[in-house]
Amino acid sequence: MTLRDELFGHGYLAIKGPDCEISLEPRPHYCDRGEWIAQVLITGDSLKVNVDGADCWPRMYFNLDFAKAEIEQWLIRRKQVPFGSWEIVGHELP
Repeated sequence: MTLRDELFGHGYLAIKGPDCEISLEPRPHYCDRGEWIAQVLITGDSLKVNVDGADCWPRMYFNLDFAKAEIEQWLIRRKQVPFGSWEIVGHELP
């Protein structure tokens, strides 16, 4: 069983910066636009005026490693150096 199968409908991956949290959630197997959807939640003032439609949120990804790497680069470019690493939220893996 893959991590995607384990998390589907039960949890997601998340990473936090000083003013945001980004989640990576598995999408249903029938979706043809990507296996993962990334969404950003703005929690601080520094990003409220800087994130707009050109940032393309939510984002779809087929490859989890690529998704994580791209999101981490986005955080760094936006001066949102992550607090720690990716965490599993809402589900405990066996």
